Amino acid sequence: MSEPTHQEGAFRFQRRKKAQNMEADGVSIWPRMEPFLLGALQVAPPSKLSLHYLRKMATYVRTRDGCFPILSWCMWRHIACGKLQLPEDLAWLYFETFDLLIGHSPEERLEWAECLSQCSSKSELDHQRTKLSVDTLQFLLFLYIQQLNRVSLRTSLIGEEWPSHRTRSPSPSDREAKTSSQNKNWDDQAHLSFVQSHLAEILELLVEPGQLSQSGQALRDCQISLEAVRSLGLLLEGSASQSKVVHPVHRLLSKGPLQTQAGYSSLTRSFPLHKLLSTLQHSLTLNPFGMTACLRSGKKLAWAQQVEGAMKRAKIARNTHMAPPGSRMVLMSQVFKQTLAKTSDKLTGANIKIHRCSDAFIYLLSPLRSVSVDKCRDTVVVLGPVETSVHIHGCQNVRLVCVAGRIVIGASSCCIVHALTPTRPLLLPGNTDITLGPFHTFYPSLEDHMGSVGLAVVPNAWDRPLLLGTEGLNPSPNASSSHDPACYRLLPPAEFHTLVVPFNMEGDTCEVPGGLPPLYHAAVEEKQKRIQNWQKTVMEARLNKEQKKKFQELVEMKFHEWLLETGHRQELDSLIPPTFTSLTDSNGPAADTQVKDSQGSEFSFLLLCLDSSTRQKEVLSWQVLTRWGQAGGAGMCDMVRELELGVGTGPSQYSSGGQWTLTVPGHYAIVFFEDKNFQGRRYECDSDCSDFHTYLSRCNSIRVESGAWVVYERPNYMGYQYVLTRGEYPEYHRWMGLNDRLSSCKLIHFASGTMYKMQLYEKTDFGGQAYETSEDCPSLQDKFRWKEVNSCKVYDGWWVFYEHPNYRGRQYFLEKGEYRKPGDWGAVSPAVQSFRRFTE
Repeated sequence: MSEPTHQEGAFRFQRRKKAQNMEADGVSIWPRMEPFLLGALQVAPPSKLSLHYLRKMATYVRTRDGCFPILSWCMWRHIACGKLQLPEDLAWLYFETFDLLIGHSPEERLEWAECLSQCSSKSELDHQRTKLSVDTLQFLLFLYIQQLNRVSLRTSLIGEEWPSHRTRSPSPSDREAKTSSQNKNWDDQAHLSFVQSHLAEILELLVEPGQLSQSGQALRDCQISLEAVRSLGLLLEGSASQSKVVHPVHRLLSKGPLQTQAGYSSLTRSFPLHKLLSTLQHSLTLNPFGMTACLRSGKKLAWAQQVEGAMKRAKIARNTHMAPPGSRMVLMSQVFKQTLAKTSDKLTGANIKIHRCSDAFIYLLSPLRSVSVDKCRDTVVVLGPVETSVHIHGCQNVRLVCVAGRIVIGASSCCIVHALTPTRPLLLPGNTDITLGPFHTFYPSLEDHMGSVGLAVVPNAWDRPLLLGTEGLNPSPNASSSHDPACYRLLPPAEFHTLVVPFNMEGDTCEVPGGLPPLYHAAVEEKQKRIQNWQKTVMEARLNKEQKKKFQELVEMKFHEWLLETGHRQELDSLIPPTFTSLTDSNGPAADTQVKDSQGSEFSFLLLCLDSSTRQKEVLSWQVLTRWGQAGGAGMCDMVRELELGVGTGPSQYSSGGQWTLTVPGHYAIVFFEDKNFQGRRYECDSDCSDFHTYLSRCNSIRVESGAWVVYERPNYMGYQYVLTRGEYPEYHRWMGLNDRLSSCKLIHFASGTMYKMQLYEKTDFGGQAYETSEDCPSLQDKFRWKEVNSCKVYDGWWVFYEHPNYRGRQYFLEKGEYRKPGDWGAVSPAVQSFRRFTE
């Protein structure tokens, strides 16, 4: 065989090189999510963590014994406090945050918690901390990415020209991504931009001191060792072409198609800085498992029941079916006036974002990786154990209950946090009226979940917050800065009540892990004693049957008033599902569609002790009300227990099945709006109202959320009447109104087993000819040859008279009773031309 010519050899070389370039082009490298999500504190870093000082630190740690490749807490404290002049608490905050970020096994974390719990003094605690150490270069990179949330004056002063020349409307996915990623810690596009802009500086921190210029900058021909690039795996990872397997960045650069481009030498085990920088910049791309990808192509989860109106906006998306550990996420947005409850393997180890939810009750009862509650209001969030951190940002009137590695609160107001945490809660700038309380609930599998993420009951630092302001730590740990008066308080024991999770689950936990702090335990016992004393007083009163009945009515009335005033009525109502389902996943397929029954349910609910046969009659068990009474706060548990005694029964005298039943009417609500199409000022009613004209000068639209109502033109249930059922009435013509004046309303109370029957009379005071009826009548003229009705007796049911045939004209609502003249049913004349039964 003849030898290949020089031209053929060159051609083969070019073809081989082209193939290598094509393979290299198929390699993708992206910023890892967790370092930015969990590691970067959402506050501007101190100036002593700028690049200038980090370059000095990088040189220092490589030239001092005991600092490289492992950095101990003692040496970091020496550098931070002695060289960088940082407070020791701030130095520990960064060290501890990095330690939370890296992968310790649950057993290691539990062992560390046990060691800390045995420390009885600061000196013992300091001695224990000396045993901790971290990877030096990775810790340097961790300190550098604190610049993610650095405020740039140039960026804040330079904005897009307004009005914008761009005419393209953003796609729904773009809008969702923009809405859901206002803070940079979740924004994968911000992560990519940060790495692209600062990659050269990041690599310079990995260069050995001997290859730096006198100013500390890296020389162009300097080398970076493979071991140094290995530490870059904290920030970067990637995959080869057409491969779904995720690799650390050093493995992609030292083997395969990128090895040649990056200039890796197996002899020196190093990379030329300029080639490594060029290769990384060429291969960098958006994280395929980040929030942007999850919103655009993640698995969309349908809501557990059909929702209408504003609630239809609720969105839940996840990538847990495809993302590797550390990149799994579940995004929940715009949950409104609903209860969401979930325990599932799909949540285990996931990073959760709860975004822009309001008037919601959210239970995520699985071991989680991290949780972010962003821009929510009037919402209760109860979480399973969170391995790393729970971050509350931009929230108002949110109640959070959790066991977590760390609690972080920023730019929030009127929030209450009940936590069990081994680290000091971190309060960032912008907080007002934050209340910290002890963890006060449990569910059966809680302790098993805590063990799976390495969280113990001690130490517990929930009551020792750390205030981190724009100028560093607040010098006074028990008071807020001058910029944030009344930043936080500890929950007074007198205001403390335990919370009960209202779902059935398997497990052995039957009390709050670790118990309650002594002062709070004493407060709970004192409340229980008051209940027992009250019960004894009622029992000794020896009320007769009539007195007991009257007493029950009074207590029930006060109880329902309290439910409405405190908002617990919505909480109770939202727990009653459309179908009786289980909290856990079924054996059916993952539900990406609307749930219509208990099979294949993605989000479903189980109300404790709810008798499904009586649910249609709206009867809740005594146990449910008692448990939610304990959860609700002052008065609720007391009231329920009082109701038990009010009917003269004790716990041993329940009806069959061990239940004491209490009829709880459905949640009835009607909303009046000042302007058409539900605009302008509004007034809401849950019961009869004799005069709301002082709140609304006019009424042009009505939304009946539930129940049936009679609305009146004038106060005290006078004037024109209109009977309304559930639905929307965008203008007054829709309820056959004559004008925009309404002043009072009454709720129609239906009862089961109604037999409709009515007697009509030709003359007043039940005189003249009479007709008995139990059916609708579209025309009195056709059926009875009458044009008017002067008196009537309603024996049973609810009826509506109409001024004209075919149920038109002025309306008059009649319930059981005697009506001797037209004025008794609100009419000014006896003109009645049609009538019909009014049913639920």
